[in-house]
Order: sequence, then structure tokens, then C-alpha cells
Amino acid sequence: MQTLRIPSHPWRAFLLAALLGIVALLFAALFARTLARARVPSGIEAEPRPAPLQVGANVALLKRSDAEIAGQLDQARAAGLLTLRQPVAWADIEPASGAYDWTALDRVVDAASARGLHVVLTLTGAPAWARKPLDQDAPGALPADPASYARFVSAVVGRYRGRIEAVQLWDSPNLATGPNREFVQPRQYVALLKAAYAAAKAADSGVLVLGGGLAPTTENTPSNQDDVRYLETLYRAGAAPYFDALAVKPYGFWSGPDDRIVDANVLNFSRVVLLRDIMTRYGDADKSAWAVEWGWNVLPKDWPGRPAVSGSDSDAKQTPREAEAVLRARAEWPWLASMLVTHLRPDAPPDDPVWGFAMLDDRLQPRPLLQAIESAAQAPISPPSPPNPLTLYLTLAGLALGIVLSGGGALALARRLPWVSIWVALDAMIGRLGDTGGMVAFAASALLFALLPWPVNVVFLLPLALLTAARLDLALAAIVVAAPFFLKTIRLGPLQVSLVEVLTLITFAAWVARRLTLITFAAWVARRLTQNGLAALKAQLPLNLQDGAVLLLLLLGGLSPLWALMAGVANREFRVVVLEPILFYVVLRDARLDRRQTLRLADAAVLAGALLTLYGFATYTGAGGTAAEGVRRLKSVYGSPNNLALMLGRILPVLLALALWGESRWRRLAYGLAAAPIVAGLFLTFSTGAWLLGVPAALLVLGVGRGRRALLAMLGAVGVAALALIPFARTERVARLLNLGEAETWERRQLLWQSALNMIRDHPWLGVGLDNFLYEFRDAYYLPGAEVEQNLSHPHNILLDFWSRLGILALVALVGSLAAFFRGAWRLFHALSGDMRWLILGFAASMVDFLAHGLIDNSFFLVDLAFFYMLTVGIVRMLEREGEA
Repeated sequence: MQTLRIPSHPWRAFLLAALLGIVALLFAALFARTLARARVPSGIEAEPRPAPLQVGANVALLKRSDAEIAGQLDQARAAGLLTLRQPVAWADIEPASGAYDWTALDRVVDAASARGLHVVLTLTGAPAWARKPLDQDAPGALPADPASYARFVSAVVGRYRGRIEAVQLWDSPNLATGPNREFVQPRQYVALLKAAYAAAKAADSGVLVLGGGLAPTTENTPSNQDDVRYLETLYRAGAAPYFDALAVKPYGFWSGPDDRIVDANVLNFSRVVLLRDIMTRYGDADKSAWAVEWGWNVLPKDWPGRPAVSGSDSDAKQTPREAEAVLRARAEWPWLASMLVTHLRPDAPPDDPVWGFAMLDDRLQPRPLLQAIESAAQAPISPPSPPNPLTLYLTLAGLALGIVLSGGGALALARRLPWVSIWVALDAMIGRLGDTGGMVAFAASALLFALLPWPVNVVFLLPLALLTAARLDLALAAIVVAAPFFLKTIRLGPLQVSLVEVLTLITFAAWVARRLTLITFAAWVARRLTQNGLAALKAQLPLNLQDGAVLLLLLLGGLSPLWALMAGVANREFRVVVLEPILFYVVLRDARLDRRQTLRLADAAVLAGALLTLYGFATYTGAGGTAAEGVRRLKSVYGSPNNLALMLGRILPVLLALALWGESRWRRLAYGLAAAPIVAGLFLTFSTGAWLLGVPAALLVLGVGRGRRALLAMLGAVGVAALALIPFARTERVARLLNLGEAETWERRQLLWQSALNMIRDHPWLGVGLDNFLYEFRDAYYLPGAEVEQNLSHPHNILLDFWSRLGILALVALVGSLAAFFRGAWRLFHALSGDMRWLILGFAASMVDFLAHGLIDNSFFLVDLAFFYMLTVGIVRMLEREGEA
């Protein structure tokens, strides 16, 4: 009999254990997924159902003949579909203010009432006269005045008092509609609910008011917000008192009703449980939910129309799935009061995939689906069975075994490997590449990672990590080059990240590994606190005003999602605009770069500026330029020319300082060559802030820092730039620029600033949260006359921007940071010589551009600007620390 042989070499045993552990973990994952699919939710779902589940359907009868209306209603009643939801376009009923046309709706309500059917009216779609000027081409936009919608709701409910069961106030408010609806407006929707709810109850106290009608989506952008997060936003904005039941849409998408995975990132029938959890969390457990749309789509294989966003089943799957969904809801969800199938028979073009939901065919004959739902609604139900305990035990056993074997085996194997020797060999190999070879290797790895598709690009993360660990100086320079290209995203599995984000996280991890390994750092802190107290700790980890200001900004940014209306976007801006640039600052301030490596950071900034403008020129007639006000403005990789001007305005002073007065002949030549496209690109942005404020102020600082002759030269440069405008003097853009007192432009800007002050008045201490300005502004704070600027994401002023986002303490952080920077730059400018002296002058002038341009535009809260700010203050802090050492 053959026996199992244990490997004789210990490392082989450890490797075998690790592999067996990985296999066990895989089996545990499979069992866990089976367990999740079989899970029966507990808690409120186990309570008895207070009333029978209403099963009905969506109808589209307003444009049908009397005979067609009668035929569909008779079919619905015969099948037991006693609740019907009819969408009603406000624009069709009230095309002009106060002028109602009830003809079509009267026929439907009368016919339904005569048959004893329950009617739900979804009231949506503002007419042109009720929309904001900016939304004239967006029929789905919310009305300018909630009171106008409330009057319409009152008229509808009053006219059909006692003949309709419920009204749904708007539909899919978490999705933006129309080309100019660039973001959803939760606070404005809450105002709509508040006004319309009161109007509906005043007209008929017995009518049920449905809120929401939330569309299921996992997207989280200003235009579309996932239904789970949006519902929480509504509750945070005070929506709870203004609806009697929540309208939800539990479509099945690509899995059946037995899929009990409850995950905000998963679209399935069980997603509605997440919405119910939020209702319960905010004290609304007594309210019911109505599934106003749900189902599985069926389209033929040769379907010629638009694809269904909800996926497509076969007939053989759709019918049992919808029947099982009704049975599951009846058994497990007592809080779900009604299920209205999408759709009895839609009124839609032939290529609309909504036809895949229809329960009646083209001849008004019932499909098998109709009978299956009728049977499921009447069938006896049994309580849900709990999951098989064996599945749970196998999951836990596999998980435990996997952790022990894989973790223990890998750890034992790792302990036997000569890590120090391996790292010394790799470090020596990378060191032999030298500066030039290291830069080439780093650039090649970064570009291959950024440009190759997933998952091939992951291969290049390892060399990128090794190069970063060995050459932090090159990694810091690479971050500076990559920052302006943050809009170019890279796919990493389910994630979309930018190169600068990946480089920053790798660099910070390498810094931690090299400088402050977590275990030794914790022991060191404990020892210092125990032996010498806080004074010794401060001596080992010196913090000055700049560090304190940066830490305060980090704290405020990290907490801001707690009170932000749109917590999701606040979290994202915290990650990419606050946290990651500050991680870059932490590494830079501690980097101890030599003179050559420090100057390389300036080289990286100039290279980034040259790449930006060269790309812009190459695409100037296409995506890299935009026509506006009689000129073609350069925007390069950005969405706006002003963003390009903000970045180039920060780079130009550093370039000029070292190009004009630097010691290295080669650097002066290279910077001189880079100056041509950068200056031309900055000119072609036609940016008011750059031309009038940022660049002139920076040039004056350079001139003052160098001396009288340089100051005269800089004044001459400003004059030459003014003369360069003459060929464009007849264009609208330059004419507006020269007419500094143009009333309309400055009136709009003053209205914007007044709106920001009103916002600050209401949120003085904490602000409205990171990246929440545009939501609060359009929802509640924009003033009449500023309609064309409703989509602004910042108040176009540095002080108002910091204060409105993060409160009064953010201004303290900003002022403290600037004070520390200019104090340190002044000392270093007088203490250093040669290239380092001019480097400091260039960054000081760049900071002045930041302040001057920031008076009328963005300043910090963009990824590239935040990284450049941290580069500017970080270099000064690093050089200060070298002087302190």
C-alpha cells in the first residue's frame, strides 16, 4: 500500500501548508457565497405581515382609446392585479400655469374606479413654464419653485378625491436628466416633498403619499447617485415627515429572487433590503415600502432595439423568477405593502426594451407571466426555512483551516527566506542603474502600468514598488509629473484609479517600510512616552506650524463626510485632494534629499508643464481646445482652460527663476526650451485670473527677489504680454478682459460670493463638507440673476472656498500654513545660495500666484493643485528640517 510522503525539506512543508491553506480559503469563500444566497434576513423580516401584499402593475393608458383602456383594465382585474400605477406628466395636464387639461386622465381614473381598481398616480415632469431657465431643455428637471408643483398636486388629488389610493411625488430623483442637469439635487427634492405632501394631505387627508421612486444604480457621480446613498442623503436633509411610504424599484437584473446577497455594490432583487435598513435606522420602521417597479426583462436574441440596462432573461427564467419573487416578498418582507410589475402593456416605441417586461402581448393576450404572478399572489405561503447549518460549519471550518495553514505556512516560509540579503541585492542592482537608468526604469514601469489594460498592467506594479522602495527621490519626482494627469484613470479590477494615486500610496508605503515600520515605531513611541514624556517625543518627531496646519486640514477633511449632505463625494474628495497630497507631504518633509534630488523636483514640475502644453497643442483643434467668445482656448487634458492656467501659473515662476538665474547651463537651456510652449500655452488659455492677477503678481515677486534690474525686466514682460493682446482685441473674450468694469460679469461674481457668504452664515463652524458646495449652492443658495452659474463647484475665492467647505478652522489651517511657508522661505532665501536660493524664490512666487489667482478662481481643491501646494510647502519644510538637524 502506497503511503503519503511528507516532504523532507522544511521549506517544502511550509510551502505545501500554504498552498493547502489557500485551497481551504477558496472552499470557504464558495460556501460563504452559498450561505449568503441562502440567507433569510432576520429581525423585522420575521414579523407577521400586517396586511396582504397588493400585487398590481404599471400601465400607460393616457393615450389609449376607450376600448383599449377597457380591454387592459379588464385583463388586469381578471388576473387579480387590482392596483395600477399610471405615470402622469405634469406638462401634459398643465401646459400653461393654471390651465388644466383633464380629458385623458379623467377617462383612465373613471374607468379604473368603475372596475373597483386602486389607482396610483406618479406625478412628474415639470412643464417648461415651471422649470428654471437653465433647465429649459431638460423635461425631467425639478421645478424652479416647489410651490408650483404643490399647486399641481393639490389640483390632482382634489379632483380625484376618494378615487385614487396614492400619489407618488416625482420619479427617480437620484438620476439627473437632460444635458444641463449635471447633478442630482437631494435638498431641492426634499423641498419639493415638503410642499407637495402638505398640499396633497390638505386636498385629501386619506390619500397615501409615496416618496422616492428611487432608481437602482451603483453609480456615484454628481449626475447619478446610487439609491442607497441617496436615500440616506434624503433622511439627513430632513425628508422623513414628508412621505407616508417609500417607493422603491427592486429589479432582479442578472440574478434570481433567491439571491440574498445584500451589498450596496450589487444590483439584485435583495437590494431593497438596504433601503429598508436605512428607513429603520432613521426611525421610519413603521412606514411601508412600495415596489412601484420591479421584474426581469425578456428580449428575443435578435432584438433590434436598444439593449436593456437591467439585463435580459429568457421566458423560461422570467416567469418562475417573478412568481418566486412574489412568494418571497409575501413570506419575508412584511414591510413591503405592494408590488407593481413592470409592465402590463407599455406605450413605448418598438425599440424600447421596456417591452421585455410586458405581461400582455401586441394583441392584448396574456403571456404566461401574467398567470404565474396571479397564482403566486394567491398561493399559500410557508415561513422561510433557515439555512443548512452544515453550510455554516463548513464555511467556518474552511476559513479557520485556511487562515492557520496559509498564514502559518507562509509566515514560517517567510521567516526562513533571507529577506535582508534579497533586499540588499535588489537595492544594489537598482543602485547600479544610476540616476539616468533609474529614471528610465521608473518611467518605463509607470507608463506600462498606466497604459496597458487590466489585468496585464498589474505585472508592472512589482518593479514600480521595488524602484520606489530603493529610490524615494525618483518616486517623489514621478508624483509631481503625474499629478496634472489625474483625470486619466487606470483600471485595477473593480477600481478606477489615477497614476498619481497609485504612486503616492506606493511611495508612502515604502517610506513607512524604510523609516517607520509599524511594530518598531509603536514600541519606540511607547518607550519615549514612558521614559522621557512628550517633550522627548516632540524632539524625535519635531512638528512646526506648517505640520500643525497640515494635520488640522487632514482632521477637518476626514471628519467632513459626517456632516456633508453628500457624504460619498465628500469621502472621495478627502481621499484624492486631502489625504493623498498630505501623504506626499509627509514623505517629502522627511525625505532628506540632497541638492541634486531637490532640484529634480523642480525639473519634474517643468516637465509636467511642458507635457501638458505639448499635448494641448497636439490636440488644440480637437479635445485639447475649446471655442469660446471669439477665440480658441487651450485646455489640454483638463475640462476647462482655467484649470490649465491654474497649473501653468504655478509652474511658470519656478521655471523662470532657474532659467534666468540658475547655475547649471544645461538646466537653463532645458528650462528655456520648455518656457516657449508653457508661456504660449498659458497665453492661449485666455484666463482672466492668470493674465490679470496670478502671473503679474508672481513676476513682481521674482523681480523684487532678484533686484531692481530684474524688477524692471519683469514689468517689461508684463507690458509685452499686454501688447500681445492687441491682435485679439476685437474678440469678445479679450474685449471683456479689457473692460474690467463690465457690469454683468462682476454682478454675477458678486452674486456668487454673496451666495457663498449665505452658505457660510448657515454653516460657519464646520462648513458644508468637501465637494458639497455645488449641491448646496444649486439646491438652496444661488440667488436670482446667477442662473448661468448654478453648476459651480466652488465659490471662486480662496477664503470662501476653505470656509464654506470645512468651516472656520480651515481658514486657521490655511493662514497658519501660509505664514509658516513664507517665514521659512524668507529665512531659506537669505541662508541658501546658487540654484537653491532661486528655487526657493521660484516657489515663493508660485505661492503668490496661488493666492492672487485664487482670489477669483479655484486654488487648492483639485488633485493637481493640492499636490503642487504640498510640493511647495513640503520643499520649504524639508529644507528647514535639514537646517534644524
